[in-house]
Amino acid sequence: MTAEAGLFDKLQNGLNNLNVGQSQERQQQPKSESDKSDQKTFGKVVYSGYSAKFLPVKQLIYDGKLQDAVEFYATGGKSDLPTVRDSFKDQIDQAEAKANTEAIDLTDEGLGFLISLEHGTLLLDSGKSQDAIVKFEEAQRILDVREEEGTVTEQAKAGFMGVFGTIVGNEELGRYDGEGFEKVLMLNFHSLGYLLNGDRRAFNVAKKAIDWQQIEERKFQEQLVEIEKKLSQEKKDENASEDGADSATEMLGNELKRFEDRANAVASAYVNPFGWYVNAMILEFESYQYSGLWSNARIAYQKAHDLNPDSAVIKSALTETKKRSSPNKNKRIFHMLIADGFAPEKKILYNEIPTNFGPVALKLPLYEPVHNPVDRIEVRDRKGKKLAVFSTIADVEAIALRHQKDSEPFNNFRAIVGFIRGIAQAKLMSQAGVFGMMLNKKLEEQQTPDTRSWMSLPSRIQGVRLHLSKKIKTLQIVSFDKDGKVLGKKTFKLNGRKQEFVYARSINGELLVQRPEKLWLQGG
Repeated sequence: MTAEAGLFDKLQNGLNNLNVGQSQERQQQPKSESDKSDQKTFGKVVYSGYSAKFLPVKQLIYDGKLQDAVEFYATGGKSDLPTVRDSFKDQIDQAEAKANTEAIDLTDEGLGFLISLEHGTLLLDSGKSQDAIVKFEEAQRILDVREEEGTVTEQAKAGFMGVFGTIVGNEELGRYDGEGFEKVLMLNFHSLGYLLNGDRRAFNVAKKAIDWQQIEERKFQEQLVEIEKKLSQEKKDENASEDGADSATEMLGNELKRFEDRANAVASAYVNPFGWYVNAMILEFESYQYSGLWSNARIAYQKAHDLNPDSAVIKSALTETKKRSSPNKNKRIFHMLIADGFAPEKKILYNEIPTNFGPVALKLPLYEPVHNPVDRIEVRDRKGKKLAVFSTIADVEAIALRHQKDSEPFNNFRAIVGFIRGIAQAKLMSQAGVFGMMLNKKLEEQQTPDTRSWMSLPSRIQGVRLHLSKKIKTLQIVSFDKDGKVLGKKTFKLNGRKQEFVYARSINGELLVQRPEKLWLQGG
């Protein structure tokens, strides 16, 4: 029996022979702005903990003040952040008295990895690719150090804090090591930084992302086996509290149905083709000097296609590299990537389960999609003629929601343990009369599920690949909503070389464009 299981057994032993009340049907809650589903929610979904504290930074990004957001991180949190606007305040857990004013603690070592990721993304989007590279390297070093120390002190510390956090209700006490899919995306954005610097090391980092994705998938599967064992053990020991625990897991399962379609858009959270796509793009660029690399580019495009067979841009590139034996050197090759929207945010799902000792509050972490008004983004020539529509390469939103779906056993375990803790606490406090009830309410308010996640990530990375005549010197990108209304437009100049790479960021349809001054290629 594990140490964690032993601690939970002690709590459960005090619950034997309890007559736990049956679950009552929960009232439908108003849908949040980010809920794109027609299905009802099975509890209140609100910002809490880290996700609530990041909102002022998110507001700066939405308001087009990327530099102010960068400044907050660059000064170690000493620069001012805006007051959270009412539309956000309405979605914050009101039990958190300071949630509206507390900023992220940038001195928290447990947040070091996540802080580096957020800072790096903001730097990249604001045009500071070299500084972004430094931050992504910093994030990797943090992981490397933790990995090296993982067999001794750090692993023991992380394990204790994880168990302790679950028992006392504050899951943000421990360090944040990131989800497996986030680590892969870290390397994806690191490679983007190198591309914008015109540095071929983008290829090596993209290759590393490919390898890491396989490693992280294996780790996740191993963790899944372990948690299934723990979950089975907890369920066997439920005894009289079984009905309540079932209500807890049922609440989560019903909520996840809202995101079923999006989660099923990818086979797993580890089918991100971006690493292969970047490698293929680089090899294609280089094949204009060394034709023998054309077949290597084809192989890389095939690997990307295997992971995302529905991507139009990947499919088109693969088709051409199969048909031709070498690149068409009479025309320029143009690649453009755009990061659009924001990845799902981790909030809390809150509900109360009725028992004979009063309602037991249950808070569980829940990824919820962020509303994005952008339906499509087009590339046009300077006269407005449509040349191409961006298609998705990496569907970050679907990847995050798939991770949540596949992690349901972890969250079921969390739900059962949370219920066990809650009913034991309610029983104890009920013996203290009114004072106990007040104290119980206060303790419930202080429960903090782990809502830490990489909140500056885009919801999707899209791309276009075009052959351009030498006469074209200017292009524009235009974003549209689902009704065809133009949300944003940006015109940019090309460098005029044979191989062109451009990167853009789309935030609510507003567009930011940047390109490397030169590439590593001959004449680039």
